[in-house]
Amino acid sequence: MEMVIATAVLAGSGVALFALVGQASQLARKAEERTVALQLAQSTLDEFLAGGSDAETETETETEGTFESDPRWSYRIEQSDIRASGQSEVRLKKIVVSIYRSSESSGAAQGTTDSAIVSLVRWLRAAKSNTQSSLSPLESMAPERLAPQALGSP
Repeated sequence: MEMVIATAVLAGSGVALFALVGQASQLARKAEERTVALQLAQSTLDEFLAGGSDAETETETETEGTFESDPRWSYRIEQSDIRASGQSEVRLKKIVVSIYRSSESSGAAQGTTDSAIVSLVRWLRAAKSNTQSSLSPLESMAPERLAPQALGSP
């Protein structure tokens, strides 16, 4: 009788262990997927900003596409103007890069209907229309454009 109870306890422990291993494997796969998606989102955002693109001029845009390296991944870039309450001019631009992964059964183009795996948001100061020359987002952050106190100069 003791042998049957010991075998049942051992079998129950084995089943619990296998369930934990399966769950850990699934969570590791999800973490890896999120890491890849985050790297793709950061790369896409950097390319969008470095391209000087329309981040300074256009008001509301939405761009979608897939990655040549892996068409199962797709992205959406949304750009919008943000106005403070009571102000007529645009002071901020909001750029959102969302990364999607299509399921194995659907094509890459239909993968964007699912919720995003990751979304990165970047806020940019809108260029002044009359007084400031058109600068790219990277040029506007150049060290020579920063206040001397920020650089440690007297």
